[in-house]
Amino acid sequence: MPNVDYLGARGANAGDYFHELWAVRHALSLLDQDSELTILTVEGLRPEDEAGQSERNWDGVDCGLYYGAAAIKDCKRIEIEQLKYSSADPDSPWTIARLTTSTAKKANNSVMRRLADAFRGVEAARGTSAGIVIRLVSNQPVASEVLEILQAPAKDKALAKSSEHSKDLDRIVEASGLSHEAFSAFVGCLDFSSRRIGSVWVFEPTSAVSVHFRNRTGKQPGTAAGGVRCRQRDARREEVHLFARDGRLRQNDSAAGN
Repeated sequence: MPNVDYLGARGANAGDYFHELWAVRHALSLLDQDSELTILTVEGLRPEDEAGQSERNWDGVDCGLYYGAAAIKDCKRIEIEQLKYSSADPDSPWTIARLTTSTAKKANNSVMRRLADAFRGVEAARGTSAGIVIRLVSNQPVASEVLEILQAPAKDKALAKSSEHSKDLDRIVEASGLSHEAFSAFVGCLDFSSRRIGSVWVFEPTSAVSVHFRNRTGKQPGTAAGGVRCRQRDARREEVHLFARDGRLRQNDSAAGN
């Protein structure tokens, strides 16, 4: 097994590499004729689907997957993925504390809030919570206590009413920023199951795929592992792009100038 320096540049860039490679993995599904995946977005949704809403709703959207149609209102299913990768501590679980802790001074930027914000935005754009999947993708496991708390209201009413459970649930609800009614719908869309992935380094040595992400100026950002090119997100959100089923990397209409 290779000796990886997790404190050096290689370890520091692992998260970026994982984001890029995960997006490419999805993009390849567009070439599968049996797949219903129609559109793949990176760092947010299509601009027309984000219109009229706070940009904060899309901060937790690392990948957006539209199934069955290209418009958010028309697609059969839309999956939102927030990606988290740790090369230094892959066995550290996602506990209630980690999911609800915010590092921002003014706004809540916890993982739970960003997942909930994405749900709020997508539900508003679709007009319904049906067909929405909100997923945390990580190489770190979700703590069993989190799953028990979120599943208890539906599976064990006695546990749901217990004092300790109630406090933990209230903590999660508060972090989400949703009402209790909205939170129930949100939990119904959450997917924490079977999404733990292995080391990003198994993808690194060579890659036969070269995918190019271009920003609105047509320039290509830096190259990542395996020859994969991917753009960096900037404050103006100018680099949201769409992979389409026709195999082309489509720019937004405003970006393409047509």
